Amino acid sequence: MVFSTEPEKVTTAGTLNDGGLDVHNSVTLRYNDNRFATIEYSMLVQLSETVTISGTTGRILIHTPAHVASEVSVIRSSGPGKEESATTKFPWPTPDAGYSCFLYEGEAVTKAIQSKELEAKEYSLDESLGIMTIMDKIRKEIGLVYPTDAN
Repeated sequence: MVFSTEPEKVTTAGTLNDGGLDVHNSVTLRYNDNRFATIEYSMLVQLSETVTISGTTGRILIHTPAHVASEVSVIRSSGPGKEESATTKFPWPTPDAGYSCFLYEGEAVTKAIQSKELEAKEYSLDESLGIMTIMDKIRKEIGLVYPTDAN
């Protein structure tokens, strides 16, 4: 997870379609020490599909498409209006990377199973459960209930 801890508060402003599916949502996660994360997703409009991680001395930009990014920039601020940037490119190993966005996760899980491990070190059970807890809170706040969760 971004801050290695569960957020103190989850706030959402989302839209469900006539079938009850979430089609647009803006989510703010508030953590201790005035740290925030914002997430926006939509099936209604085209979004930038980038990730920006901002801090007191600069930011990290994961270029579009963020779910299969091949470019990351680190932008350092040395004062008002003064920035320097360094971009790293890392090409995907296959030409159809847009369709293989879970390549590394799949490889890590396969390796863990073959090694008789209970979880992949890159994707721990605790992290997965933490993400699911956040997703449960988001769904609850916007009124999204899947049929399997209705009981």
